[in-house]
Amino acid sequence: LKAVVTQVLIPNSDGSGTAVAAEVLVNTRAVAGMIRGNKLFQLPSMITSGARHGMISLEQSLVRLVREKTVSREDAYGRAVDKARFESFLKEMGG
Repeated sequence: LKAVVTQVLIPNSDGSGTAVAAEVLVNTRAVAGMIRGNKLFQLPSMITSGARHGMISLEQSLVRLVREKTVSREDAYGRAVDKARFESFLKEMGG
């Protein structure tokens, strides 16, 4: 296993089609250790802090799409798995 990628399609705010929000988990040594140790609850934090390895959380991806005005805040919020984290990231980015 090298990585896990999930994607969610969201209607564009202008009605022209759909945008992709993706979550990427790269299998680093730390990730493998968490999986082996059955510490799956730590994976969301690892994804959030793993940008240098190419990781991005779904919520981070959704916030980027909102900030770019590609999708509406309401549509992005509706697709966020961790609503509180989504709101937190949005606030951090001035949204």
